[in-house]
Amino acid sequence: MRFDLTKTVQSSLCLGCGLCEGLGAAEGVVMQEGQSGFYEPILPGSMSGKLRKELGEFCPGVNVECIDNKETFCGHVEAAYEGWSNEEEIRRKASSGGIITALACYLLRTQQVTAVLQVGVREGDFLHNELKVSRTEEEVMSCASSRYAPALMFHKLPALLAKKDEIYLFVGKPCDVMTLKKYMGKHPEYSSRIRYFLSLVCAGMPSYNASWQLIHRAGNPTSPVELKYRGDGWPGDFKVRFQNGGEYHCSYNDSWGKVLGRSVQFRCKICPDGIGQWSDLVVGDAWHTVDGYPDFREQDGKSFILARTQKGKDLLEAAFRDNTIMLRKMDLNRLPQMQPYQYLRLKSVFYRLVPAWFLTKGRLKIHRLRIPWFNPVKGCRISAGTIYRFYKRTK
Repeated sequence: MRFDLTKTVQSSLCLGCGLCEGLGAAEGVVMQEGQSGFYEPILPGSMSGKLRKELGEFCPGVNVECIDNKETFCGHVEAAYEGWSNEEEIRRKASSGGIITALACYLLRTQQVTAVLQVGVREGDFLHNELKVSRTEEEVMSCASSRYAPALMFHKLPALLAKKDEIYLFVGKPCDVMTLKKYMGKHPEYSSRIRYFLSLVCAGMPSYNASWQLIHRAGNPTSPVELKYRGDGWPGDFKVRFQNGGEYHCSYNDSWGKVLGRSVQFRCKICPDGIGQWSDLVVGDAWHTVDGYPDFREQDGKSFILARTQKGKDLLEAAFRDNTIMLRKMDLNRLPQMQPYQYLRLKSVFYRLVPAWFLTKGRLKIHRLRIPWFNPVKGCRISAGTIYRFYKRTK
């Protein structure tokens, strides 16, 4: 089916990544925050055939890559570890064990990259995110800890990749990594720009409206000046500080579990890949479990790390030898207990994507989808939930 930007947005498939502005700025495409609290593209006129073809090929909203690898339930894995930063400040400030921040600092320090592409809060803002180009360890540290709200990842993509004197580490969500690798695969002139791809484990992107919902709970009459979603502990509290010095805190379970996690986009709900199958390394929370459920009580941060490529594994082991990070080998069979949501997502994706394909009138391009070994009764319930969420979003 021919790519249609307007209908992609109307079908709740747009992820607000900014790729259409990055590739279509010359045609007037711009991204802006909509009433939903997510970024959406605005197309002032008709789209050229060239831009339509490129977006149809690279747009992460309509291109869905499933894991079709029988080595493990979560795709190809060179090695699996638990780990954390050996620098206490990084370990505490980051969302979990500080592995991504520690590796980013290590790559800059050893001059393997000249800059890190990562999400951070926009300068002069307390809420809105942007893609940062961090060239010092201090700038990397300023972006430590998760930002559970939208970010324009690719609205400046051509300009960044055109800088021949830059070698980057890219840190993003699984869909960001997939999009960038696909784009670079078609543009070999950029193949040397990004040396490593690191992915966060992702359960979906919440809206800015959800952040405001939590902020309003404080009942503070002055303006917010600083917001942290996590960090300063593991998992760390949601914290917002106001102009009059007042602060509001709530637990991770209350912020993500009851507000932020319930506002994620429809496209995120049907995503088959929250664990970075396209990346060199993917990093997430190595939750302890109590009675089979993740334990969110405060403790020292710990990450699980999957090395997807030999290059990623080599980087981990080099940083370990350099005493930058601590690593312990992990039995991959523990991952379903650490990350039950991700495990269920992988096992039940067929029951999400098939109804979504029909609901969006075939706009999804689904690759490598297999019929799963999964309880069909539970699967049908998941399909019903997908249908409900679609009509709720598009109502």
